[in-house]
Amino acid sequence: GLFKSTDAGATWARIATTSNVGTQQNRIVVHPISPGTIHVTGSGGYYRTLNGGGTWTRIITAACSSVVINPTSPNIVYIGRNGQGVYKSTTDGSSPTKLAGGLPASGFSQVLIDISKSNPQVLYAAFLSGGGIEGLYRTGDAGTTWTKLVSAPNFPSPQGYWNAYVAVDPTNENKLFVGGVDSRYAEVGISRSLNGGATWAEVGLGP
Repeated sequence: GLFKSTDAGATWARIATTSNVGTQQNRIVVHPISPGTIHVTGSGGYYRTLNGGGTWTRIITAACSSVVINPTSPNIVYIGRNGQGVYKSTTDGSSPTKLAGGLPASGFSQVLIDISKSNPQVLYAAFLSGGGIEGLYRTGDAGTTWTKLVSAPNFPSPQGYWNAYVAVDPTNENKLFVGGVDSRYAEVGISRSLNGGATWAEVGLGP
């Protein structure tokens, strides 16, 4: 289930069982102003509580790989739904709608998302397929339109099912890190772009 600490990790209390949030969770996001609002994605779907775990609602019933919120307008939520794409809600996760505007409609499994804290109009979404990458996409208008970053490395390969991430520098919307596993085993290790995904350089072996 899901556990919460209010004393910097010294003690913990369970706020959700596996029946509330599924057996596997991969992202947990807490509302920065209303900490009782918690978003969770995992193998069972996308879940949300508005009262600190007192009650939970499963809003998307299919597996979801990621969830992020707009840091300045945290009622805006983006969810990566496996095999479907990127979904967006402007009401704290309620009634999310699927985004298009250049995103693929098929040919992928997981969807990993990160949002720029310095400019929340900018998001990056990696669509994974067969342990590798279908494509890495960028939006500069909060998800209305997306551009495929054609020079992005195949950072999830060969085991993107388990090891892959996308992370935007919190102070620079154009500084982006992607990675999977050690490059002595994978195609690449940790790669970095300083220009919004136009060009890349490998900067580390991997986790």
